[in-house]
Amino acid sequence: MNDTERELFLYKLTERLTSFESTALLAEEALKILADLFGAAGGICVVRSTFTQPMAFASQINVNISEELQQDWIELSLKKGLSEIDSIKTLSGQKFNEFFGGLLPKDFSTAVLVPLHNGGENFGIAILLGDDEKGEITFNGEEAKFVAERVAIAFKIALRYQEALGLAYIDSLTDLYNSRYLPVILDRRLQDARKNSQPLSLLFLDMDNFREVNNEHGHQAGGKALIEVGWILERHVRAEDTVIRYGGDEYTVVLPAASLESAKEIAERIRAAIHDHIFLRREGHEVHLTASIGVAYYPTDADTPEALLHLADQAMYRGKETTRNAVYSAAKNGK
Repeated sequence: MNDTERELFLYKLTERLTSFESTALLAEEALKILADLFGAAGGICVVRSTFTQPMAFASQINVNISEELQQDWIELSLKKGLSEIDSIKTLSGQKFNEFFGGLLPKDFSTAVLVPLHNGGENFGIAILLGDDEKGEITFNGEEAKFVAERVAIAFKIALRYQEALGLAYIDSLTDLYNSRYLPVILDRRLQDARKNSQPLSLLFLDMDNFREVNNEHGHQAGGKALIEVGWILERHVRAEDTVIRYGGDEYTVVLPAASLESAKEIAERIRAAIHDHIFLRREGHEVHLTASIGVAYYPTDADTPEALLHLADQAMYRGKETTRNAVYSAAKNGK
């Protein structure tokens, strides 16, 4: 393979990186490409997850860094990865031990530090690791620099995309997703459910008699109470779930791979947490609120985003028309 063919190969190899919207998935794929290019036995990638957040532990290959040590890696990368490293650097022997300070398993003995820079911006660092079996990592400096720059460009594109999404899809009061994001994520999760033959559930929540909060304490206090509702929701759902402020005092939660029973359990946890919570305590008030929650389930109840939302909404209203402070499913008379 001549130089031109090699350059074209590397370009095509990294071209697909610019199509990733998720920085976590991008980090995983970029680390694989870099590890293959360098012939590394393992690797770690620490990158920005947003333009405003400095660093996040993104991906690892054959290293098994525990969650407890991941924060140490973030701090290490902040201290040394961005401020001290402006070019690709190899560490071995005593320098390797001094730099990593026991943060790596003993199997590894050499490392190549690959800063991900573009246009004067720092997007993170990839740390490629060699072991005694493979020996010291060797690489073509120009090729490595080219690939690292392409990876950095991909991160810039992904971060700008996420920033644009944030402006369009984030509720300014609660910092939750807003109603514009619901059809996007619900359609995406439904496609995943069909592809993987998995269930999907949707919660529709409406605060009971919330108008009384605004009437008695004012709209500013009402806004703070809605923020507290958002906090409760985020604390009582799973990491993979998506919480959305649908509008006013209404919220939805998208629950991928959640059975009807699992969705009802999550909804009940939320209902109980809202019931037990004392709102506006910081403002010197003791406000007690309740919520009515409807649950719709794919594939049994509906198989389109619109139908799921409609049925979850109907189930919620059934609760409001009966007892309030309740969880109702879309199934006829379901409770």
